[in-house]
Amino acid sequence: MKKKTLVALTLFIISVLLFATGIFLAITYGDTFKTEENSLTLILTIASFVLAVILLGVIFVIFLISLSKAAYPEKKASLDERQILVNGKGAEYGLTAIAFFAFAMWILEAFELPQFAQPNALLVLAVLLGFLVYGVYRIWHGAYFAVNGNSKAITALLGVYTVISLVGGINDIIDGKLVEDGLLTTQCGVPAAGIMCLSFLVTIGLKALKDRKDEDA
Repeated sequence: MKKKTLVALTLFIISVLLFATGIFLAITYGDTFKTEENSLTLILTIASFVLAVILLGVIFVIFLISLSKAAYPEKKASLDERQILVNGKGAEYGLTAIAFFAFAMWILEAFELPQFAQPNALLVLAVLLGFLVYGVYRIWHGAYFAVNGNSKAITALLGVYTVISLVGGINDIIDGKLVEDGLLTTQCGVPAAGIMCLSFLVTIGLKALKDRKDEDA
């Protein structure tokens, strides 16, 4: 594994852990943020998200540099027969992921286990999960014609949307909009969409590096 890839993966793991820490603190102590109590926890929560966003920015720069050197040939922005088959398989996996998510939420409800999000928020998360699986599968199997046609432009747009979404999510946490009564609200869709786009960026970068390595072999 090349040094750049190893560094990027390490930073990504750290950023995921920081996001997980921030989300845990927000869900556990989010209600106290509105009353300006527990200020130390609020600071730690904000710091976790800010550091995670900074690390994600570094990752974006690394992959943008890698993509600029990657051997992505210019292709016509259209889907051939193989790509159409991959597209269908990706949709199947995406719908399966949504089904498993819905089943898991049904289990929590049926056995009266603790919930972590409001019903509308669960719907948003389920849809985003389906798009995440669908998009990652298509990109990794070379059936995402927008990336093939103009990888730099798509990467830049995804990067901008990722930053905007994650910063918006941090702002919602500060304003106390992300959590109500210990449950995630529909506002969680903003940072979740940012995480989804970040996953697309990572997949694009890894696919570009893999393709370049295969061509060099």
